[in-house]
Amino acid sequence: MRNSLRALGQLGLLCLLAASGPCSSDRGSTEPAQSPPPPPPQAGAPRREGRVEVMDTFKQATEIVDRIAHLPQLSQAAVEGVVGTAMTPSTTARPGDRYYEAALADGPFERVEIRVSNPSQASFALVILDVRPGVDVPLARFRSEGRVQPSTPMDVNPRVPPEGTITFSHVDGDQTVRYEFRAKSQILSGAMVERRPAR
Repeated sequence: MRNSLRALGQLGLLCLLAASGPCSSDRGSTEPAQSPPPPPPQAGAPRREGRVEVMDTFKQATEIVDRIAHLPQLSQAAVEGVVGTAMTPSTTARPGDRYYEAALADGPFERVEIRVSNPSQASFALVILDVRPGVDVPLARFRSEGRVQPSTPMDVNPRVPPEGTITFSHVDGDQTVRYEFRAKSQILSGAMVERRPAR
């Protein structure tokens, strides 16, 4: 009789263990929770390709031109402060010319040059900015932003390779700001800021 009760007790213990499921060490080996996906970019935020932020080249270009145009004096040092690059004497300058240039590492312009008068010349200062190859800023954007209007003076030069050029000029006192475009593709090719004080 005692043996029967003992057997029944062992059987009940086995049933209890089976009903309780796997031991605690087995239950602890669950998979880690996955992190939630990143939130979508906010509307109006700049796009990113890889780790490089896609910038608005129109705004970059016009901001640089505006900063130069608002300098109290067009000088080598002042332009260097805008572009953040030291300039050296131009390799194409003639003796007596005060021409300085620099290659720009990034941004919409690849090169900047400043030409200032020497003591034997009438006073002038001219800053030239050449657009970097592959940077396409269309004339249509200048029109939509109001930089070029139907009344803006325009000059066409078909002799400049490869397409000819269209240049729009903004005159304010003794200063002229020019934007030059390729005639056929109507893509920005350069910008200039010139000052010629009245004698």
